[in-house]
Amino acid sequence: MNVEQGTIELLDDCRQSLANCVLGERYFYDTNHTLKFLTEGFNKGEILIALNSLGEFIGFMRVDLFGAFAKFPLLRVIAVKENYRGHGFGSKMLKFYEGLGFENSDKVFLLVSEFNERAKFLYERIGYKVVGKIPNLYQKGTAEFLMMKEKIK
Repeated sequence: MNVEQGTIELLDDCRQSLANCVLGERYFYDTNHTLKFLTEGFNKGEILIALNSLGEFIGFMRVDLFGAFAKFPLLRVIAVKENYRGHGFGSKMLKFYEGLGFENSDKVFLLVSEFNERAKFLYERIGYKVVGKIPNLYQKGTAEFLMMKEKIK
């Protein structure tokens, strides 16, 4: 797997990855909202694309290197194309995010929705700890867990 800077030509691949996942069903069901979120990410250079050895799209991440408290890296979203799920690509993408984040920081952050139990379990398994719970952040009646991982010294 290779991760590289995303280009706007992959906008539809990114949109489809979001549309067919639990996160997309809850937060990215509106096409205009999704396109705005992704286009903004491409324009800011925050979209990273994962490709397989044949150069085929696997998934993407939106990473804001100063998005958590204007100082620490924040993984804003990660999505793997439906036919690549369950093969470890999400974990590899997370490792890439952490490597990038830990270059200039001793902490990395992400948010995970309370309904996304599978993702929360994965994050905890690889060392993320819940450091806060934010009720009603994006959707009334749904809490988001703020998770942090510290660099091993």
